[in-house]
Amino acid sequence: KVKKAMNFLRPIVQPKLKWSDVEKAFYSEGKITVSNLFKDDADVTTGGYVEIPKYDNNKDIGIYLEVENGHWYYIGFFEGRIKARSSESEFNTLVQSKKGKLVLADSEEVQLFRVNFLRKYRGEVIDILPDNLKIEDDPFKKKKTEEDEKKDGF
Repeated sequence: KVKKAMNFLRPIVQPKLKWSDVEKAFYSEGKITVSNLFKDDADVTTGGYVEIPKYDNNKDIGIYLEVENGHWYYIGFFEGRIKARSSESEFNTLVQSKKGKLVLADSEEVQLFRVNFLRKYRGEVIDILPDNLKIEDDPFKKKKTEEDEKKDGF
């Protein structure tokens, strides 16, 4: 499933991925090359983060791209939905106008993805979360089912 996800992403983003035994996820290291944006060629290398957690029936991917002058884009493929948000209001308006599986991500979700990525994979602690969010609210953390609890002995 990870290979299938990467085949989908390959024309869009080309990150160098590493595996984390602790997080059971692939994560990006270094710059990310964006070769296409929709139908337009981009060929841009930029900062950002990609996370692909690996667990049963996983189809989740988080992408955060930092482009020039403090602008950023977030795309999250999570539970069969595509969530997107940007520092660019035009992009957010476009996302809001779409019907179907594409929805505008909450700004808190984007911030939480970024903070958790930095904490988990780079060892950075950033204390910028709003009071209503907690690190444990990580959208990419596998939620335990009753079956998982039984396996853990609880």
